[in-house]
Amino acid sequence: DLQRGILDLASQKNCVTTIQYWDIDGPLNFEVLRDCEGILLFNAPLLSPGQLNELFSLHIPVVLVDHALPGRQVYSVSIDNEGGVIQGLDWLYACGCRCPVFVEPEAGHMHLNERERRDAYIRWMKEKELSPVWLYLPANREFEFFREQLEAADEMPDAFFFSSDYLAFSLLPLLAEAEAYKDKL
Repeated sequence: DLQRGILDLASQKNCVTTIQYWDIDGPLNFEVLRDCEGILLFNAPLLSPGQLNELFSLHIPVVLVDHALPGRQVYSVSIDNEGGVIQGLDWLYACGCRCPVFVEPEAGHMHLNERERRDAYIRWMKEKELSPVWLYLPANREFEFFREQLEAADEMPDAFFFSSDYLAFSLLPLLAEAEAYKDKL
């Protein structure tokens, strides 16, 4: 949907657009990009720092979509994090969920889009007169701290809302293997 929207908008402005998919394990095809006037880059974290440096060396304006590079002069934009969070929480609420827990990395490690999601979660919870609940996870010890915080909780959460796909995908397979939580999650 996002790509379709970009293509439609570009067409309205009489811009020619192309979508380039890269094999992240192979070399980037820079010949395709040399005639471009600008690049919207999705999934920038999948590219190595060397690949990103090569891309920036083309001196074509690059906008990172839903990612930022602190310390680099690169523009970035976030997708509709607020709308997505509210839609997800509305769906959970309609299913009877009253204790969705927001799972995020330890303070100081959040990207702009993760902060946008957290702020939308806080506003939504307050509007529903529910108390926001967090689980904070330090890098490289996520599952250990996730389990410890769940065991110490007064009430088992009825849903988890992750600040990022990476966090969700790294924890969910581990949770599926945890016998103690299978009947509760």
